[in-house]
Amino acid sequence: MTFAEEIRLGIPDYLPEMLPYDNNINHAPKRKEILTAEERQLALRNALRYFPKDLHAQLAPEFMEELDKYGRIYMYRYRPHYDMYARPIDEYPHRSEQAAGIMLMIQNNLDPEVAQHPHELFDTVPSSGIWLYCRLIEGRYPNYNSVIPTVNTNCATIDRKSLLGAIKRVLPFASESSSLVRFHVEEGSLLVSAEDVDFATSAKETLTCEYTGVKMDIGFNGSTIYDMLNNLISDEVIIKLADPSRAGILEPAVQPEGQDILMLIMPMLLND
Repeated sequence: MTFAEEIRLGIPDYLPEMLPYDNNINHAPKRKEILTAEERQLALRNALRYFPKDLHAQLAPEFMEELDKYGRIYMYRYRPHYDMYARPIDEYPHRSEQAAGIMLMIQNNLDPEVAQHPHELFDTVPSSGIWLYCRLIEGRYPNYNSVIPTVNTNCATIDRKSLLGAIKRVLPFASESSSLVRFHVEEGSLLVSAEDVDFATSAKETLTCEYTGVKMDIGFNGSTIYDMLNNLISDEVIIKLADPSRAGILEPAVQPEGQDILMLIMPMLLND
């Protein structure tokens, strides 16, 4: 099986062969026995839920043995068979370069030449041949949809690189403590400005844009919106606004294939 085929396989629906414990690499020390009996059962249930139910009877005692012996469930049986290192990004099967970049980063961090304990990291979640490491947090997941404005009558379409350049040039003149950048948008134009009252410095740039809506002044953290724009690849972006007190929505004018990108940025108070 090739590397790409093994990545695409994801979690197999059969029980893979157990790989031998490798004594030639550095292993993590045993974790202290701090879990209660209830927490141990929770850890086991959390580990088993990623695998077909017909394998639970075989995996449960195996995972519990790992918990007893090492203090964590490492799922050694599901350790990938291929060599772990960062390959050229095109060797990762993907629909977006961002996804391939995440796979590359994870495999680089698990490279035996990089990782201190390449076979032992925190709770593992196998997905599409890649192992993600996380912690299960009990509680109700926040209703993020409640903060996304659904009525955005003010929309600006603007060249992404032009906006990136403008923010990059005015940001050094913003207050170091807030990185506040002001957007003044009206029909046909977007004025990007920043000011540091303490040092009496300011800068502004005017960009052309397509805008429908009322004149508006709204503040954003310049560093945050710069990073958001820098992680998009479309030529143009759409900024959707409800009012200066509500979150703004940033979207690519053309969505990448197989993706639906929506970025939410909270406004900052303007001192007029």
